[in-house]
Amino acid sequence: MNYQFSKTISASFDETVENLSSSLKESGFGISLHTEISQTFKDKFVVYLRPSMIIGACNQKIGREVLNIEETKEILHPCVIAIQELDDGFIKVSSSDLIYTSSSEQKIQPEPFEIRVQKLLQSIIENL
Repeated sequence: MNYQFSKTISASFDETVENLSSSLKESGFGISLHTEISQTFKDKFVVYLRPSMIIGACNQKIGREVLNIEETKEILHPCVIAIQELDDGFIKVSSSDLIYTSSSEQKIQPEPFEIRVQKLLQSIIENL
């Protein structure tokens, strides 16, 4: 099962977060969430993890189209990107495969917006 696409890069964690955030904004995505998973676990559970973050983003233009299809459709397809520092110091950037998610909903064809969003996210991650 390939439910995600990802890229491993050689950059600092902070630089990756900054570059990803800029690329998302340049591609029409608004950033709605920056959750520092490692900091949250440290603060709330005194558990130390290597640096990791989740960025939630939404392309407002495509988002309006989605809501016109179905009011609650957005809960099925959030644009969430995970950034993790790996043990070897490289950074892994991942996002869910919207086409795989669609097929798990027993649909034969993905929605056109799913294809557009997936292509945008793949391009952003690939160009980091």
